[in-house]
Amino acid sequence: MTQIKIGLGSCGFAAGAQAILDTLDEIGVEATHTGCIGMCFAEPLVEVIDKNGSTFYGRVTVDGMKEIVESHVKGG
Repeated sequence: MTQIKIGLGSCGFAAGAQAILDTLDEIGVEATHTGCIGMCFAEPLVEVIDKNGSTFYGRVTVDGMKEIVESHVKGG
């Protein structure tokens, strides 16, 4: 099962991570949020955990998140 985590510490929130989380909710993809991931310069940060391990995406936009869902989460 694939997990998606979004950094929603103060730096992530300031960089727009809430919009990423809201977008996932709107398209019906379950995600959880976590505190600061530690790379504030690259926020919003998204971690996708699947059978192959963990992949981090940085400076994620709403459109970028949709692409991550299509190509990584759904497309494998």
